[in-house]
Amino acid sequence: MVGPMGTGMEVVEPNRRPSHAPEVVLAAAPIPPHAPPGYADTELPSRPEPKPFWKRHMLWIVAILGLGILVIGVVVGVIGHMENKSTRTSDSRVSVVKAITNNTMNSVASSGLFLNDGTTWNTHVIWQNSTGGFNLQISLDGQTFQPEQPVKLSIQPKIGSPLSATTEVDSTTGVVMLNIFYVSGVNNITMSAVTCSPNSDKCNTIANCYLPTQIAPSNFTGLAAVNVNKAQDWRVYYHDEDGYISELQGDNSGFNLGKPIGGSGLNASSIAAVNVNSTTNNINIFYVDGLTQALFKMQFTADAWTKRKNFPPTASQINTLIFALSINRLCRSHCFLESQIWTWCCLHGNSRSASCLLHRTRCRYL
Repeated sequence: MVGPMGTGMEVVEPNRRPSHAPEVVLAAAPIPPHAPPGYADTELPSRPEPKPFWKRHMLWIVAILGLGILVIGVVVGVIGHMENKSTRTSDSRVSVVKAITNNTMNSVASSGLFLNDGTTWNTHVIWQNSTGGFNLQISLDGQTFQPEQPVKLSIQPKIGSPLSATTEVDSTTGVVMLNIFYVSGVNNITMSAVTCSPNSDKCNTIANCYLPTQIAPSNFTGLAAVNVNKAQDWRVYYHDEDGYISELQGDNSGFNLGKPIGGSGLNASSIAAVNVNSTTNNINIFYVDGLTQALFKMQFTADAWTKRKNFPPTASQINTLIFALSINRLCRSHCFLESQIWTWCCLHGNSRSASCLLHRTRCRYL
């Protein structure tokens, strides 16, 4: 039994030593050192070798190469296009230069006649030179030509102008008159009158004038002229700007304004005309049809134009014509002389077909 706490006793809290008690230090037992963990003796794996640079950056390399190829392709394409364009331009310029230099588009004409003695034949040849002017050579016997000479013009011709010429001789003086028809630089039909001394190549230009037209000539017209009535009386044939074959009539007192006489001619094609009998005026005109591209002939005799004739049209040309005549303007062109298409339908097809009947009706009312 514990007695009551008396004098001289000091209450000590647990884990607290009295202030006067000696400090007792207990020596801690030494802790043995921990041994490192043990591992089984094994062989370490070899370190993998690093991949080559191109393998590690394959995607970037492919992307850069692809972009480079694309850029090179674009550059090559642009350069090629520019070179082709330059080549085309150069070729175009070369062809134009050749046309200007050689002037081979219809730019030659000739005309001849017997002198008053009825036996001496004179030949006149005119062509366009490299500067656009005209040169003339004359044969006084129909065989040997005299040196060329320039034709003096106050109205300059178009480069590559079509040319036509007629000649007549004065029954009294024997002077030969050469009439040159051409297209001027402003696209007007123009006439130049040149006189030559009898039996001589000494010539002089006495007139150069425009021939006004009611319908302007096409930019690529053909041109043909004939002399009629054995006098200073002419007929000039050309393509007007609507494509029709038109005629100018004139003499030494002046020309009319022209009028269409036939169908549509092929643009830029030539026209040829000849007066078989200059007393009764049997004029024959040859031209290329604008639709069928066949050769056609028109004849003026007994003071009237006869039906035009072709040489002859092929089946494909007829089919082309029938198809194209569905256009009113073209129908008007080819019905100008008594409904030629209707005649072809009767000769080469079923005249009661819807196509032929359609064109017959249209031709009737045009």
